[in-house]
Amino acid sequence: MLLIFGTRIRQIKAKNEGGRLNCSHCKSNGTVAILARFKYFHILWIPIFAYGLKRITCCTHCKQFRYTSEIPQGELMRINKIEFKIPLKYYSGSGFFMLIFANLIFTIFILN
Repeated sequence: MLLIFGTRIRQIKAKNEGGRLNCSHCKSNGTVAILARFKYFHILWIPIFAYGLKRITCCTHCKQFRYTSEIPQGELMRINKIEFKIPLKYYSGSGFFMLIFANLIFTIFILN
């Protein structure tokens, strides 16, 4: 039996940024978007669970990405206040496999 599994990375944008930041690289005002990247584990390309949420910033003008370790402390405090919600579809596979497992248990113990 061939079982294909692995991890992938997705990026989500903050819904309510509370105003954009200024870019320290190209000196553009209000061009830095706040994003989050997370990894998810999949089996047969069905997402099972998400993990490893990391906040990053991206300038829409010069396309510079900055990770948490590169962001100044003042901006980092503002970024950490923003909530990111991972879409439910990245947990849907675990529910699907729990239904299959529950059906298997029901078939073995209740119907026998």
